[in-house]
Amino acid sequence: MPSFPIRARRSAPVAALFIMAVLVTGLVTSAAPALAGSLGSGLSWSIEPTPIPQADLGGLSAVACTSSSFCEAVGYYTSVGGTEYTLAEVWNGTTWDIQSTPNESIDNTVLNAVSCTSATACTAVGSYTDSAGSSTLAEVWNGTTWKLQSTPNPSGASSSELSGVSCRSAGACTAVGDYDNSSHTDLTLAEAWSGTSWTIKSTPNPSGASASALDGVSCTATSSCTAVGYTIDGAGTVTSALAEALSGSTWTIQSTPSPSGASQTTLSGVSCTSASACTATGNYQNGSGTDLTLAEAWNGTSWTTQSTPNPSGSFESFLSGIVCRSGSACTAVGTYFNTSFSASLTLAEVWNGTSWKIQTTANTKSAAENALVGLACTSGTACIAVGYHSPGSGAFGMTEIWNGTSWAGQSAPDTSVVEFAGVSCSASTACTAVGYYNSSAQSRVTLVERWNGTAWSIQPTGDPTQDGELNGVSCSSPTACTAVGDYTNLSGDDVTLAEGWNGKTWSIQSTPNPASSGGRSPLLAVSCSKPTACTAVGYTATGGGYVTLAEVWNGTSWKIQSTPNPAGSNTTVLFAVSCTSATACTATGYEETVAGYLTLAEVWNGTAWKVQSTPNPSGSSGLALGAVSCRSATACVAVGNYDNTSGTEVTLAEVWNGTSWKVQSTPNPTGAEVSALFAVSCSSTSACTGAGYYTNSSGTQVPLTEVWNGTTWTIPTTPYRSGTKASVLEGVSCTSATACVADGYQTRSSSETLGLAEVGS
Repeated sequence: MPSFPIRARRSAPVAALFIMAVLVTGLVTSAAPALAGSLGSGLSWSIEPTPIPQADLGGLSAVACTSSSFCEAVGYYTSVGGTEYTLAEVWNGTTWDIQSTPNESIDNTVLNAVSCTSATACTAVGSYTDSAGSSTLAEVWNGTTWKLQSTPNPSGASSSELSGVSCRSAGACTAVGDYDNSSHTDLTLAEAWSGTSWTIKSTPNPSGASASALDGVSCTATSSCTAVGYTIDGAGTVTSALAEALSGSTWTIQSTPSPSGASQTTLSGVSCTSASACTATGNYQNGSGTDLTLAEAWNGTSWTTQSTPNPSGSFESFLSGIVCRSGSACTAVGTYFNTSFSASLTLAEVWNGTSWKIQTTANTKSAAENALVGLACTSGTACIAVGYHSPGSGAFGMTEIWNGTSWAGQSAPDTSVVEFAGVSCSASTACTAVGYYNSSAQSRVTLVERWNGTAWSIQPTGDPTQDGELNGVSCSSPTACTAVGDYTNLSGDDVTLAEGWNGKTWSIQSTPNPASSGGRSPLLAVSCSKPTACTAVGYTATGGGYVTLAEVWNGTSWKIQSTPNPAGSNTTVLFAVSCTSATACTATGYEETVAGYLTLAEVWNGTAWKVQSTPNPSGSSGLALGAVSCRSATACVAVGNYDNTSGTEVTLAEVWNGTSWKVQSTPNPTGAEVSALFAVSCSSTSACTGAGYYTNSSGTQVPLTEVWNGTTWTIPTTPYRSGTKASVLEGVSCTSATACVADGYQTRSSSETLGLAEVGS
């Protein structure tokens, strides 16, 4: 049976090899092995990271703001397979948007802290885990993209992590954390960024301690920083607050007090307005075993404990993040456990120079756990706090904003399972990719992302009342796109879905469904010759199988068109459509007969759809034409796959010359067990690009692209991430012979797939 680009949820007509995908960011790529055929037309592919709508597990760990209209928040999200990935979100003064961030390894990668000196200069730090253990991580934002920086790890360390960072300029940052040495003792760690490289700086550790770590740092000058954390005594039972100061090039331990009767004391965050004015926050455990808030102040000579309130009825209270604008103006955030609600709630406290006072904060309703971890303030009336909330199963990032009077919850974008299904470019700097993502409320939510020539960004979409996804998109201009798919209605049926983009917003368009659809009528593809002339195709279920479906948009409404089905076919499906005018469309797919799967093409002449005769290679079986691209009514190219006489699945291309379809010779990678093309785009009659995948000798599915130059098909090199089990391209759109965008997915483990976007130039 051939491979078909149909996801598992709507795979009833044929068995699908494709599984759900999640968008990945910051992929490390490696070139594909040498392929049969020469490089095609100078087309060079590169993987471009795409932003991720939100995962079922994750949260925001820190935030930094340079103005009321620019904040960066960082943290992590957890994929459906349980792997942690870096997460960054940007605030423009009104909304949060997810940014693409790279990941150091295919295992867990998290960001713990961030510091920004301008809207074009931010540094985030954290850690990543691979087979050798955990290592330090740093990423830098240049105003356009996040990029990985090389960070050192102490010699002999079995694990290393950076937990805090403070930058005085783009070329001067200090990060702190901890590492396990060869004796498995946890020790403090500090690293400095010189503008060129990160280097480890020597830090002291309390004598006889079994563990010491630094969690937060604040610098008032390149050579003047204060870091805080904790140390555990030699018996491993008592935790004490730890503070260290950098003066010039030397770190020294500062003595920190503990509240009377405290058995466990730790400092998590620190904010300094000068070398002689710092405030640190954390928590301590009293003699009754209750965790209480803690604040300590540095006056240039010594640390002293400040009295901090704790919410009434709480038995666990923590202060994590702190920002001081002066010695008499500080704000701290954290969490506490409320015994009345049996839930953790957010906590904020403010220092007025004399005393700390609790502020009322927002909490997510019905959440079993709410926590604020990071804080940034640009003035006394403008603060943003970040953290997470949990409804009891999973966790989600959350943000709150202080306007000088009250705290209010904000809507932050979610991160979760995501899949792209198609892409359309009206210009090399205007591409739209569509698909869906999973949320906590729905299994599938429609997704649209936009490529501006530099980066991808998420666009809000109109979403059906129940599960919905977008399967195809066509843009006739940057301000006119139509996307189609399906959604589950209140009766549990999968029905047609269409959405339109007017340059500002996406909105749902009303679409009809066949009277007898058997509970399933997805639209799989769409083609628009102009904003008021679009044709969408797919299939609809009948009592005994599936029949073709076509609908037409006239700028006002959608209408079902009558489509023929070849006599003797048990099942017919239209996968793709290409229109060069309102009266000239070609659709392709397959038909299932008693002899097996055969290619199918239908043509619209402005009045009626008619089946065209399509050739099938001699001795072939399991055929399908999964995509088609037409430059005129007399010039179309369709691609797909079939099983040859040896039982090997190979690529297929057919060309329409206005009179008949003819099979073209296509190359297949040497030694490939399976080769298939799922998408094609022609920018001219002599410039087409097909996209799909092939299976190499190791059984790995590798991205495959083929290029038509008007005479022959050749295979260019297509990048993919080494170590993946599968990397597949399902869509492609070209605006010229050297400007293409393709999307698909990659599988990193048996339980996890990640989205893939590549740009050809």
